[in-house]
Amino acid sequence: MREKEPGLRARQAARTRERILAAAKERFAEGGYEGTTVRAIAAAAGVDPAAIIRHFNSKEQLFFEVLDRDSVWPILNDTPDDQLGEQVIRVWLQDWEGRDREPLLALLRAACSGGEIAERVRHAFADSALDYLETRIAPDEFREERLALVAIDIVGLVINRYVLLLEPLASMPAERVVELLGPRLQQHLRGPL
Repeated sequence: MREKEPGLRARQAARTRERILAAAKERFAEGGYEGTTVRAIAAAAGVDPAAIIRHFNSKEQLFFEVLDRDSVWPILNDTPDDQLGEQVIRVWLQDWEGRDREPLLALLRAACSGGEIAERVRHAFADSALDYLETRIAPDEFREERLALVAIDIVGLVINRYVLLLEPLASMPAERVVELLGPRLQQHLRGPL
């Protein structure tokens, strides 16, 4: 019987972790990062607040784990270089439109207020999108500028389409956005600057 205990504990810990993640996703969607407390997440998950710290170290780490669960970048692995700009926009839009956007919007709002969250968002964006795209951009002396321009395009698209709801962008069909923005992103990634 004792041999099964470690396995049982690991399964229980994994279930607790999943409950915390599910509760955190809901709480962050409703209250944003600043308006959500560890106690509120713990209550929603049916755990002690100490369990959140034990599993995730901090509210910030939990927040980023909620956001990092589904990376869209591996989908682009087989995309030819000459189609990369359009495919990045297409995949980005599918990701934003295919899931609950509230936690992502909460992240953007928190990032816009500055401080540690803004710094963490910069690192998270660099560690995911930009690190992935760095291997795909034109191999020239403009790498840093190219990555900055890509960040402007992607973050600008998200803010204007989903936060500001700027028309006609907010209601434009996704493929039209791809058609309009894809060539610009392609230029930043692979074209002459």
